[in-house]
Amino acid sequence: MPSATELVKQTAKSVMPDALLRFGRRLQRLVYGYGWRMPPPLAPLPPDASRELTLAHRAWQTAAGAEANQVHICYYSMQFEGFLLPGERPWEPRWQLLQRFVSVQGGRVLELGCNLGLLSTFAKLNGAEAALGVDADADILEANRLVQRAFNIDYPTIQCSFDDSRAWEDELAAFRPTIVTALSVLNWVAQRDRFMQFLGRFDRILFEGHDPDVIECRRLEAVGFTRVELLARSERQRPVILASRSR
Repeated sequence: MPSATELVKQTAKSVMPDALLRFGRRLQRLVYGYGWRMPPPLAPLPPDASRELTLAHRAWQTAAGAEANQVHICYYSMQFEGFLLPGERPWEPRWQLLQRFVSVQGGRVLELGCNLGLLSTFAKLNGAEAALGVDADADILEANRLVQRAFNIDYPTIQCSFDDSRAWEDELAAFRPTIVTALSVLNWVAQRDRFMQFLGRFDRILFEGHDPDVIECRRLEAVGFTRVELLARSERQRPVILASRSR
């Protein structure tokens, strides 16, 4: 049975207008995620910018203005050819953390809530056979495609909300992933049971949650994962978990 707090959240989501919900989510991310400290603005391109940096710069501009991100704040920050692309969360240490525990060599990576698609992009750069990025926001996916061009790689993306009434589960499962990533996604999904049941279809999941470790681990065990390992905590102290099963 859901807790009283969870029931309040579910009731609020059912009665609040979508625009107000989106504002509340942005505010929640700003207060609890970035702590009111704003990243620096995206600097103008240097006059001698390469084609790749120009594309990356356009990607960050596009993503910052997308509905999915806070106003004028890109989700990830990273250095590209020595140029700072600012955002909420530093990408390089995040990727280093994931690489310590998960090999993508020869794998098929399904990135749920892909945003800029940096995980899929770096997976392809590090030997993944294939990747598929999924996000609900069309502008974010356009920024994702610009990032791919900046890194001279290519993989497909699908625009999809995990609260959509259509049967997106079968469409995504047809990709036949060997690993599915859902990093900081569940918190923004209204139909959480449905989303978790979808994750339960696969053999290996890389998951980042917002709730305490024990709650997130129980969620993954409840949909059939027999091995649930807390790998680390992110820079926001969120649990990063690898879940797998024996077939």
